[in-house]
Amino acid sequence: MSKKIDITKTENLIKIVNNDFKEIKVGYEGREIEEIRKVGDRWTDSKGVMWEQREGYKSKVTKLDDIRNEINKYDKCPKEVCDVNQYNETRLDKKYKNIMGMCKKCSIAFENKLRTEKKWEEYEQNKIKQNVISYIKDKESELDDMIRAMDDFKTIRENGKIDRWTNVDPEQVKKDITDDFYKFKFELMKQYNIIDEDIM
Repeated sequence: MSKKIDITKTENLIKIVNNDFKEIKVGYEGREIEEIRKVGDRWTDSKGVMWEQREGYKSKVTKLDDIRNEINKYDKCPKEVCDVNQYNETRLDKKYKNIMGMCKKCSIAFENKLRTEKKWEEYEQNKIKQNVISYIKDKESELDDMIRAMDDFKTIRENGKIDRWTNVDPEQVKKDITDDFYKFKFELMKQYNIIDEDIM
């Protein structure tokens, strides 16, 4: 007994081999080819989302990014010679930015320029004066906190027992601390030629 040959299957095979088979094919079309971008490049995708290329990854751009960039900017660095930004800054650049507003390289160049122009002494005295003013302001704030804390003279021990200071006059202690502070403050102001308007 002979087998019946299914003619339609054979015809379909011949059509496939000859590329005459016209059926609808569904499948994977392939991935969008991503453009190679440089660090700092910004682009908008097909959904309208803005992206920025970072070092090794991409990040969505949000409203806060402009604020972050403003904070991380080196304002006082001369732009024609300085290329430091938030992506390539070092640990020392961050410290110099907080103190001087410039990266390490630009700070050193600035100070060397002051030395060659014979303006270093004046600059140094001004920096010391600003540090003393800042120190005085901090200590005045600490004095106010200390005076407020002395309104209730008591000590709480580790076992929870409260000791009240009865042999001490709180008003006299406050007066003594305040007098000592202002004596110290005026000595500093005299030493560094600081006037009251500088501290205000």
